[in-house]
Amino acid sequence: MPYSGTKQNIFNVSVKLFSEKGYDAVSLREIAGEVGITNAAIYNHFSSKEAILTDIFATFKRKLDGYILKKEQVDRYIETDTPRQLLERCIGRFLEAEMEFMANAYRITYREYLNNQLASELILIQLHEKTAKSIQYVLDSLIGRGSIPAMDTWSFALLWTQSMFSAAVVWVFRLFGGAALEASEVEYNVVSERLVEMVLSGKVQ
Repeated sequence: MPYSGTKQNIFNVSVKLFSEKGYDAVSLREIAGEVGITNAAIYNHFSSKEAILTDIFATFKRKLDGYILKKEQVDRYIETDTPRQLLERCIGRFLEAEMEFMANAYRITYREYLNNQLASELILIQLHEKTAKSIQYVLDSLIGRGSIPAMDTWSFALLWTQSMFSAAVVWVFRLFGGAALEASEVEYNVVSERLVEMVLSGKVQ
């Protein structure tokens, strides 16, 4: 959520520390120390450490939802875009996002996947199911216009989604491991371009 002042500082520091060390390894005392406030002062802004994590997930979910193409957007873009342009709209939105927060949020979510229901719901529903349904609608719309070859759009949408988010996860963890941003982004873009070509040709390469 967009905050200001001390609450935003607590949020930002928590995102950084949870990403670097893992949620369980970070204490409210450590967060307070990084922010420069007393431990007790955190409770003026968040009721608990879990409340901070919940807020991080809520912010991540809201931002992710904004990057998924909605039906009304697809219906508008399809009138002016080439098939390639429309497909490329489905890809580059993660890299256009707020880089530091989104990369940290990805890392936190995948680290907490097995331990936190909100994290598992984010991955299974927000990242995969909603994205796959959006991609399927794009593919169905293009096929309906005769712009791409016929295919099993749900299976292809699942392949697309799994490939893109696998590439994104590798990209994020390599980035935190010290890999150059440009090199990691190139790999992500290679996967992206391969998926677009597969759709346009109707062939799995």
